[in-house]
Amino acid sequence: MKRLSEPWQLVRLGAGSGQAATSYYRLAVPLVIADPEDKRSDLRTMMTSDEIGTIGDLVGFVAKSLKGLGSELNLPEKSWAAQKLNAIRNDVNALLAAEIEAVPTIVTRLFDLTAPVEVVHGYPEAIAVADTERQIALFEIARTFEGPLSLDSKITSTLSQIRGAIERAVAEFLAVLRSGFNGMQNFCLVQISHAGRICMRLFGKTYASSIVAATNAAIDDKRLT
Repeated sequence: MKRLSEPWQLVRLGAGSGQAATSYYRLAVPLVIADPEDKRSDLRTMMTSDEIGTIGDLVGFVAKSLKGLGSELNLPEKSWAAQKLNAIRNDVNALLAAEIEAVPTIVTRLFDLTAPVEVVHGYPEAIAVADTERQIALFEIARTFEGPLSLDSKITSTLSQIRGAIERAVAEFLAVLRSGFNGMQNFCLVQISHAGRICMRLFGKTYASSIVAATNAAIDDKRLT
């Protein structure tokens, strides 16, 4: 397994022999399935941590294993191997789905801060930003492997909710910038910068640039009044 580009490829010993169910090559199948099972258990333990890189590696390993095995093996639906793989997929799906569903709420909470606060560790904005960054990072991991983990529809729905929340928040901040209430301008600009950064990661450079353009236009409008 260590010599293969992906450990699950060991299953080709069994699949390629044409006798995976009857020969000693059948041992390759349970060996390969045991690997993502172990990673699933590790992932369950790590999900509450801030070690996003490790979480990403675990999710990637499981997703690639499921995708690879799905393409290599033609398993009867009721076979023990198919049931094992479905159980792994369902468990990881449930773990990530809970994190995905939390993203719109956490993004909204970031923009619900309505008064300027000091941006230092331990203050409300710093805590909200850190929570949002973690959740967005987990969302990006899930999005990368949405197909093998059957997360497609949930990802699409959540993206729509995030976009709606950001658009509403940015519209409010731009209105404040145009209103000329100087005490809130810096706060609004900081919040808009958070929105732009999130949009860059989730919706791309073009969409994020439109927020920058709208912000510059609002600042210009204020100067002309």
